Amino acid sequence: MPPLLLLWALLGGPAEAAAPTEAGVRVLLKVLSYDRALRERQTDGEHLVVGVAFDPSDPISAANGAEVTSALRSLKGTTVSGLVLVEPSALPEGRTSWPDALKGVSAVVACQGVDLAALSAAAADVDRPVLSLTDVGAGQGAAVALGLRQARLHILLDRNRALDQGMDPSGELLEVAELVQ
Repeated sequence: MPPLLLLWALLGGPAEAAAPTEAGVRVLLKVLSYDRALRERQTDGEHLVVGVAFDPSDPISAANGAEVTSALRSLKGTTVSGLVLVEPSALPEGRTSWPDALKGVSAVVACQGVDLAALSAAAADVDRPVLSLTDVGAGQGAAVALGLRQARLHILLDRNRALDQGMDPSGELLEVAELVQ
């Protein structure tokens, strides 16, 4: 069984009311391993830098950003498609322009409270996919989002947005993801 299909089968079982942040981050990293354009977005060809976009003026968004950053830090050294995950890059909304902030990362996790429309537009300009840990992100600008329905975790893929944001989803990802627009 292909690794992504095995992951899908494992995630299809009963889940808690909300997927823990670290588990969601692990799934998003696995999804990135099925992005055929991932290596092209690297500046040095060795390291994977994931940005964490959050709104520092929103306490919920800031707390979510801290959780995602902590989860990514706990996974430093993990290899994704031959690239070593390094220290995540904090991308507080409003501190710098999105296009400038996104140039230093390979992908960005959008936290709750971030203006997904603005982030998505900038991500498309610089070919950086936006990932979301909630299904709200699907249809609002994220290329990939995770959704919990009926106690099951679903990978939601907006294929057009993914292509616009520089992703090249593999056939295996297209088979297991729920396609959304």
